[in-house]
Amino acid sequence: MSKITGSYVDPNRSKVTVGVLADQWLDAKLDLAPKTRDRYNGIIRAHIRPRWGKVRLSDVTHAEVQRWLARLDVAPATVRKVHRVLSMVLAYAVKDGRLAVNAAAGVSLPRVRQAEKRFLTISRLPSWPRQSSARCSSPGFCSTTSPGTSRGEHPEILSSPVSGVL
Repeated sequence: MSKITGSYVDPNRSKVTVGVLADQWLDAKLDLAPKTRDRYNGIIRAHIRPRWGKVRLSDVTHAEVQRWLARLDVAPATVRKVHRVLSMVLAYAVKDGRLAVNAAAGVSLPRVRQAEKRFLTISRLPSWPRQSSARCSSPGFCSTTSPGTSRGEHPEILSSPVSGVL
């Protein structure tokens, strides 16, 4: 019946390992920006290949993917990124006729907590550029970084222009 419906998967085509297919998938992705390709490659190398690299596609189960993701010792946002890459690799296998279903589809993922947003108050504004590494591109519009933080991580980034204060 599966041959009639088009869902038949030749068992020999699912003997390839996740590691080999991940390489083939990444090589076939023509629409990736260089940084995205590097990020996906890093995720494959650091997370997917150590656990799934030598596992045949036919041996990947939904339950095992769920358990693996639950045991990853990384931030929730990273778990979601790792899952996304694995899911894309397995979706490629489904489209290529190597798997009937994507074992990573529908797994439970951790929630990513949003950090409380803090804003620079007008009362702290006059001293702020002198106490940080602030760069002001125009009056009242500044950004800052501290050693070891990116612009998005600093708690006192001015989020809206204030005219005539600086």
